[in-house]
Amino acid sequence: AGLEIVNEKEPKAAAGPTARSTPNASTRPRAPPLNHAKINVDAAVRIGRGGSAAVVCRDSNGNYLGSSAIVVQGVDDPTSLETMTCREALCTAEDLLLQQFVVASDAKQVVDDIQQGSRGKHAAIIKEIVARSISFSCNFVYKSRNNNVEAHKLARFALNLAPGRHV
Repeated sequence: AGLEIVNEKEPKAAAGPTARSTPNASTRPRAPPLNHAKINVDAAVRIGRGGSAAVVCRDSNGNYLGSSAIVVQGVDDPTSLETMTCREALCTAEDLLLQQFVVASDAKQVVDDIQQGSRGKHAAIIKEIVARSISFSCNFVYKSRNNNVEAHKLARFALNLAPGRHV
Protein backbone atom coordinates (compact mmCIF):
# COMPACT_ATOMS: atom_id res chain seq x y z
CA ALA A 1 0.00 0.00 0.00
CA GLY A 2 1.30 3.49 0.75
CA LEU A 3 3.77 2.77 3.55
CA GLU A 4 7.07 2.12 1.79
CA ILE A 5 10.09 4.31 2.55
CA VAL A 6 10.78 6.91 -0.09
CA ASN A 7 13.95 8.75 -1.03
CA GLU A 8 13.24 12.27 0.12
CA LYS A 9 16.27 13.93 -1.50
CA GLU A 10 15.56 16.94 -3.69
CA PRO A 11 16.53 16.56 -7.36
CA LYS A 12 19.62 18.59 -8.26
CA ALA A 13 19.12 21.63 -10.45
CA ALA A 14 21.09 21.96 -13.65
CA ALA A 15 24.04 24.37 -13.66
CA GLY A 16 23.40 27.95 -14.60
CA PRO A 17 21.81 31.03 -13.04
CA THR A 18 18.31 30.50 -14.45
CA ALA A 19 18.04 26.70 -14.18
CA ARG A 20 15.49 25.43 -11.69
CA SER A 21 14.26 22.01 -10.71
CA THR A 22 10.49 21.87 -11.07
CA PRO A 23 8.23 18.86 -10.69
CA ASN A 24 6.53 17.65 -13.83
CA ALA A 25 2.75 17.77 -14.15
CA SER A 26 2.31 14.18 -12.96
CA THR A 27 4.12 14.72 -9.63
CA ARG A 28 3.20 18.35 -8.88
CA PRO A 29 0.48 18.52 -6.20
CA ARG A 30 -2.80 19.74 -7.63
CA ALA A 31 -4.63 22.54 -5.92
CA PRO A 32 -8.13 21.74 -4.71
CA PRO A 33 -11.11 23.48 -6.30
CA LEU A 34 -11.54 27.17 -5.46
CA ASN A 35 -12.69 27.74 -1.85
CA HIS A 36 -11.85 24.13 -0.93
CA ALA A 37 -9.09 22.97 1.38
CA LYS A 38 -6.93 19.96 0.65
CA ILE A 39 -6.24 17.46 3.40
CA ASN A 40 -3.36 15.08 2.67
CA VAL A 41 -3.35 11.92 4.78
CA ASP A 42 -0.88 9.10 5.39
CA ALA A 43 -0.07 6.38 7.89
CA ALA A 44 3.12 4.86 9.23
CA VAL A 45 3.73 1.51 10.91
CA ARG A 46 6.22 0.18 13.40
CA ILE A 47 5.60 -3.57 13.13
CA GLY A 48 4.83 -5.19 16.46
CA ARG A 49 4.39 -1.86 18.23
CA GLY A 50 1.72 0.18 16.50
CA GLY A 51 1.29 2.97 14.06
CA SER A 52 0.24 6.50 13.35
CA ALA A 53 -2.30 8.32 11.19
CA ALA A 54 -1.42 11.86 10.12
CA VAL A 55 -3.15 14.67 8.23
CA VAL A 56 -1.90 18.00 6.85
CA CYS A 57 -4.37 20.62 5.66
CA ARG A 58 -3.75 23.51 3.27
CA ASP A 59 -6.10 25.96 1.57
CA SER A 60 -6.50 26.31 -2.20
CA ASN A 61 -3.55 28.76 -2.25
CA GLY A 62 -1.26 26.31 -0.46
CA ASN A 63 -1.36 28.11 2.90
CA TYR A 64 -1.01 25.88 5.95
CA LEU A 65 -4.26 25.55 7.94
CA GLY A 66 -3.46 22.80 10.43
CA SER A 67 -2.41 19.22 11.02
CA SER A 68 -2.93 16.35 13.41
CA ALA A 69 -1.68 12.86 14.14
CA ILE A 70 -3.04 9.89 16.03
CA VAL A 71 -0.64 7.37 17.56
CA VAL A 72 -2.11 3.94 18.25
CA GLN A 73 -0.40 1.15 20.18
CA GLY A 74 -1.00 -2.40 19.00
CA VAL A 75 -2.42 -1.53 15.58
CA ASP A 76 0.17 -2.27 12.92
CA ASP A 77 -2.07 -3.19 9.99
CA PRO A 78 -1.32 -0.65 7.23
CA THR A 79 -4.84 -0.67 5.76
CA SER A 80 -6.44 -0.14 9.18
CA LEU A 81 -4.17 2.83 9.81
CA GLU A 82 -4.73 4.27 6.33
CA THR A 83 -8.50 4.02 6.93
CA MET A 84 -8.05 5.78 10.27
CA THR A 85 -6.23 8.64 8.50
CA CYS A 86 -9.34 9.34 6.44
CA ARG A 87 -11.45 9.45 9.59
CA GLU A 88 -8.87 11.76 11.20
CA ALA A 89 -9.15 14.06 8.17
CA LEU A 90 -12.82 14.60 9.03
CA CYS A 91 -11.96 15.30 12.68
CA THR A 92 -9.34 17.83 11.63
CA ALA A 93 -11.79 19.47 9.21
CA GLU A 94 -14.23 19.87 12.13
CA ASP A 95 -11.46 21.34 14.32
CA LEU A 96 -10.61 23.86 11.59
CA LEU A 97 -14.29 24.65 10.90
CA LEU A 98 -13.95 23.57 7.26
CA GLN A 99 -16.97 22.71 5.14
CA GLN A 100 -15.48 22.20 1.66
CA PHE A 101 -12.39 20.05 1.19
CA VAL A 102 -10.70 17.22 -0.67
CA VAL A 103 -9.05 14.36 1.22
CA ALA A 104 -6.06 12.96 -0.70
CA SER A 105 -4.71 9.53 0.25
CA ASP A 106 -2.03 7.32 -1.27
CA ALA A 107 -4.03 4.21 -0.23
CA LYS A 108 -6.09 3.46 -3.34
CA GLN A 109 -8.01 0.54 -1.81
CA VAL A 110 -9.11 2.67 1.16
CA VAL A 111 -10.32 5.47 -1.15
CA ASP A 112 -12.20 2.91 -3.26
CA ASP A 113 -13.76 1.38 -0.12
CA ILE A 114 -14.96 4.81 1.07
CA GLN A 115 -16.38 5.71 -2.33
CA GLN A 116 -18.19 2.35 -2.57
CA GLY A 117 -19.21 2.10 1.11
CA SER A 118 -17.38 -1.23 1.41
CA ARG A 119 -18.42 -3.67 4.11
CA GLY A 120 -15.08 -5.48 4.36
CA LYS A 121 -12.57 -5.78 7.18
CA HIS A 122 -12.70 -2.04 7.95
CA ALA A 123 -16.45 -1.63 7.58
CA ALA A 124 -16.98 0.04 10.95
CA ILE A 125 -14.51 2.83 10.21
CA ILE A 126 -15.73 3.17 6.60
CA LYS A 127 -19.33 3.43 7.84
CA GLU A 128 -18.33 6.19 10.28
CA ILE A 129 -16.45 8.07 7.53
CA VAL A 130 -19.42 7.88 5.16
CA ALA A 131 -21.86 8.99 7.88
CA ARG A 132 -19.67 11.90 9.03
CA SER A 133 -18.85 13.08 5.52
CA ILE A 134 -22.52 13.82 4.83
CA SER A 135 -22.22 17.02 6.89
CA PHE A 136 -19.43 18.30 4.60
CA SER A 137 -18.89 19.02 0.94
CA CYS A 138 -15.93 16.68 0.61
CA ASN A 139 -14.40 14.16 -1.72
CA PHE A 140 -11.89 11.36 -1.12
CA VAL A 141 -9.32 10.94 -3.89
CA TYR A 142 -6.30 8.76 -4.55
CA LYS A 143 -2.99 10.60 -5.04
CA SER A 144 0.48 9.09 -5.26
CA ARG A 145 3.03 9.39 -2.44
CA ASN A 146 4.88 12.01 -4.53
CA ASN A 147 1.97 14.39 -3.83
CA ASN A 148 1.78 13.48 -0.16
CA VAL A 149 5.25 14.01 1.28
CA GLU A 150 4.23 16.30 4.18
CA ALA A 151 1.66 13.87 5.59
CA HIS A 152 4.13 10.99 5.14
CA LYS A 153 6.84 12.83 7.08
CA LEU A 154 4.39 13.74 9.85
CA ALA A 155 3.19 10.13 10.13
CA ARG A 156 6.80 8.88 10.41
CA PHE A 157 7.60 11.53 13.03
CA ALA A 158 4.45 10.73 15.03
CA LEU A 159 5.69 7.17 15.61
CA ASN A 160 8.01 8.73 18.22
CA LEU A 161 5.15 10.38 20.13
CA ALA A 162 3.05 9.01 22.99
CA PRO A 163 -0.22 7.25 22.11
CA GLY A 164 -3.17 9.58 21.56
CA ARG A 165 -4.22 12.47 19.35
CA HIS A 166 -1.76 15.28 18.68
CA VAL A 167 -2.85 18.57 17.07
